[in-house]
Amino acid sequence: GLGAKPAWDALAANPSPKFAKSPEALKGKRWAMVVDMGKCREECRDCLEACHRVHNVPDFRNFKDEIKWIWKEPLKAVFPEQEHHYLDEPLKEKPVMVLCNHCDHPPCVRVCPTKATFKRPEDGIVMMDYHRCIP
Repeated sequence: GLGAKPAWDALAANPSPKFAKSPEALKGKRWAMVVDMGKCREECRDCLEACHRVHNVPDFRNFKDEIKWIWKEPLKAVFPEQEHHYLDEPLKEKPVMVLCNHCDHPPCVRVCPTKATFKRPEDGIVMMDYHRCIP
């Protein structure tokens, strides 16, 4: 009502945040993607196949030639140090998504013969130039 405007003006005139950022806070940023594994169906591969299709990942039949951008692995294999008694029992046996971590020194960039896979210097995101890629 009528008291809202004066109250707003008083609060806006003296903005003092309750929580301030620490001067020692990290300055950089790291991009990531989060997958809610509680909503992920174990047998479903739709998001994996969609990602590989969009990113032009070839489907090699020979397991040793396989290229993975996103895949599922057992939690124990991906995060062995996360085994503790607070871990939810159903999640312990459920596979988790493993995907590009935009590493500091990505091995995929290092081994790409045409330099089609590269890391953007401005934000660290690992990208692919499909015009340079060998199918």
